[in-house]
Amino acid sequence: MNPVQEAVAKVVGLDEVIDNFESEQLRIADVLEHIISDNVMLQRQIEDLDYLNLFDMNEISEVLPLRDRKRTLTRLRRLRHDNPLAKQAVKLIIRFTLGKGVQWVLSRSPEDVPEGDPEIPDPQDAPKQTQSPPLPTRFVQLPRRARAPEAIVGDTDLIHDIIEEFWSDTDNKLSFTSHKAMKLLLDDVVTDGEKFLACFEDGSSPYLKISEIPIEEINGIIYDMNNKLRPVYYRRQFQPLTYDGESEMLRPKGSPIVRYYLDYRITEEMLPEVTKGIKIPKGKIEKGAKIFHIMVNEIPTKEGRRGLSELYASREWFRVFREFMEGRVAINAAAQVISYVRKIKGGPTSVASFGGKFGGLDVGDSAANQGNEIGKLTKPVKGAIYDTNPSVDLDWLKTDTGAVNAKEDARMLLMSAGAGVGTMIHYFGEGGDANLATAQSMELPMVKSYEDWQQFIEDLYTEMLFYVLRVATDEEQAKDEIERVGFNFPPIISQDVVKYTTSWSQIVRDIAPNNMAVKRQAIQSVLTVMGVPNIDGIMPEIEAEMERAEALRIHQAEQMAAALAQAPQNPPPDGNGNGNGATKIPTSGESSDFKRIASGSPPQVRGGPKSAP
Repeated sequence: MNPVQEAVAKVVGLDEVIDNFESEQLRIADVLEHIISDNVMLQRQIEDLDYLNLFDMNEISEVLPLRDRKRTLTRLRRLRHDNPLAKQAVKLIIRFTLGKGVQWVLSRSPEDVPEGDPEIPDPQDAPKQTQSPPLPTRFVQLPRRARAPEAIVGDTDLIHDIIEEFWSDTDNKLSFTSHKAMKLLLDDVVTDGEKFLACFEDGSSPYLKISEIPIEEINGIIYDMNNKLRPVYYRRQFQPLTYDGESEMLRPKGSPIVRYYLDYRITEEMLPEVTKGIKIPKGKIEKGAKIFHIMVNEIPTKEGRRGLSELYASREWFRVFREFMEGRVAINAAAQVISYVRKIKGGPTSVASFGGKFGGLDVGDSAANQGNEIGKLTKPVKGAIYDTNPSVDLDWLKTDTGAVNAKEDARMLLMSAGAGVGTMIHYFGEGGDANLATAQSMELPMVKSYEDWQQFIEDLYTEMLFYVLRVATDEEQAKDEIERVGFNFPPIISQDVVKYTTSWSQIVRDIAPNNMAVKRQAIQSVLTVMGVPNIDGIMPEIEAEMERAEALRIHQAEQMAAALAQAPQNPPPDGNGNGNGATKIPTSGESSDFKRIASGSPPQVRGGPKSAP
């Protein structure tokens, strides 16, 4: 209040009322602060009860009861995209696991591998040739087995054709086999903890088509009564929808539907045995599709064994770190509201003479200053000039925000949050003071973690290809042929490219020299590691050149063996006219040193000390 208002309030007795009102406001503010603190603690307790409610006997046996799975999934999915730390953790898993792409390979069928070592011709038995045989042309036409990407596939290799037709199917590329589909699938599994694929079997190409079912719609898994580890049926409850173009909305169509889907591992032969003790109306059993369940972090629930999000353990730590950083932002924002300190030399009278004035002008709400802009200010204006002297000095109040200590607090929070997703804090952009040796030693746990994810993907896709082979052929043949399937993954760390390439070159050079199968696998693996695009397109050309070079090498070896086995027909005469002299080595076009050595003379010494006369 201005002086006039204070005088009026004192006369009418309102000053005491105002003072009491201000005191009450301060008391209420203090109470509200305690209420907010208590609410935070209560919220923690409620969340702890969500983990394990001792009074809920129906869920006491569950490790992590998730009563409202849909709400939990929505929260984790929002965390995945809303929180930068959660997003970084998921992206790291995808990038290090899949890199620029994963290539499937197929080894040679045992029936196509010749038994025993190839027969080496005896040089004594080599035919005498009067002229060299024609060399193979560069554009020699190779059979399909040599021209295929895996270089082991022929017209009779049914397994390659089955896998290739499944892998290149348009629908399957959208949902499962393309690099983009792999990234989306891994993203969903990391975020949601599981994924349900709907598999539609077909007796003809591509033998299996892959789609997906929302995990919110699967609310129960029925297991074999004699083996609780073998799922038989998956219960799905969903609401059919139709799109109304007039209202531009999705509308429900009929009542919710309940369907039961067989697990993909249950065959017709197994069905009578595994369904003993399970009674489901035939009208509720889905005949057209089976379920392929993918999950990580398996936990037992009332709905069966379900997957748990990789972000679940770190979700609260991510939130706490976010609140911590928001608090730091508030502190910095408060520090930016600069307060000024005005030092006045003199006694109380001198200090009082400056009260309510700034820059020589009155400051306040008095009527005399209503039209004065400087009268409305409480701090200097930008770019203003103020007169000072030794009696009066003006400076801004410096505030320490405690950033040094806050840095260590943030590191501890990041460490806890990263531990839940297997990610070190320096992967979140916090480099710290680690030197090179420390950084390399910290890489090892991360490498092991990403190797586990690569093994997870390899096992997943190998199992799916086994399912495809089983549908296309039969159980026994699929078990035999799946051993031929493998996958090439990119290196987890870019520095591993050199180590990987060196290892393969040593294998080709020292362990399996002249082995075409090893060379072929080495080339394809190294190209995958280097991130070369369209490997399947360039491998036929590489293999054709390898076949041509191998044919040329064999031809030259045969020629050399034949030349060594053939005795000279007309030996040159020696110095006495006999026909047992040494063959004269042709030296036309060679250097002078070579000619001297060929004639039996020592090579000429150049640049050395001259011999004594």
